[in-house]
Amino acid sequence: MNINDVVVNRPLARQIEADIDNAAVDRFTAAMKEKLQQKRLQGRGGWYEPFFTVSDCKRLLVEHIEKGDMLDIANFAMFLWHKRGD
Repeated sequence: MNINDVVVNRPLARQIEADIDNAAVDRFTAAMKEKLQQKRLQGRGGWYEPFFTVSDCKRLLVEHIEKGDMLDIANFAMFLWHKRGD
């Protein structure tokens, strides 16, 4: 038996793991929202407009991956997810 078997087969451990996951997602999405707000205050925005295409979004996502800003990467991934209807 390995540690994964022990954690997965215990309801309390699964709930604790879910709580940890949810807290991490909550913290990360709060940071994403803050970054979006900062960019709006700088005059950026409009990802939801028809003129901002999926191709534009993909290109900018790749550019931001190279820059290494995780919040920008996450936000561009979110834009792309919405644009593609996933």
